[in-house]
Amino acid sequence: MKSEYIEWPGLGRALLVRNPRARRFAARWTAPGELRLSVPARATAAQIAAAMEQLGPRMLPRAPQAAGAPCRPGTVIETTGLKITVESSHQAPAGGVALRGTTAEATLLIHPDADAASAAVARAITRLLMRVAAHRATAVLLPMARATAERLGVRPRRWAIGRGLRTLGTCSPSGTVTLSAALMFLPDELREYIVCHELAHLTHMDHSARFHALCDRYCGGREAALRAALRAFRWPIPR
Repeated sequence: MKSEYIEWPGLGRALLVRNPRARRFAARWTAPGELRLSVPARATAAQIAAAMEQLGPRMLPRAPQAAGAPCRPGTVIETTGLKITVESSHQAPAGGVALRGTTAEATLLIHPDADAASAAVARAITRLLMRVAAHRATAVLLPMARATAERLGVRPRRWAIGRGLRTLGTCSPSGTVTLSAALMFLPDELREYIVCHELAHLTHMDHSARFHALCDRYCGGREAALRAALRAFRWPIPR
């Protein structure tokens, strides 16, 4: 087998493996987070490019997420429209967490005896932080999304706020764009990228080359860079 590195549009560097026994094109993410594309030994450049275009939409959602920043006492999570201070406090349930406030400024209380490595504590932190995000999303995310749509000259049938942690946005065939409240934890440019991505789906419901060309235009020619920035983003909440 012969291996080389290639640039996979929108996904970064990938290991290309020419396998004499391969009869089809196959892609997977390896344990270290490397993208691997296996192709027949005599595959042409055009065939490889076509395979990447076909397989890309399947591989992007499976891309390994960057490790999240630790949500520990002393941490301050601050984005446009949201500020959450993390404190150690005996006011939280023994070994658990609590929330004070659900407005633009809130405080997450973590009991000193809470096990930061516990999956249960991580889930509790995420649940409480998403509660704050959902409370703020309608007032912060939707005006931004509507302004972006107006600037681009497109109009969804309806806007909605969801609570997905992996699916950050969707566009239904009927024209409803749903944005996850988790976008509240993203910087402004990545929030807008998700909005542009979903608005492009109003025209193209797939992830074809035409879709990416439109999304790239909506993003001012920065779609690939913004997608890479989102993949590398260190989320302040356990996901």
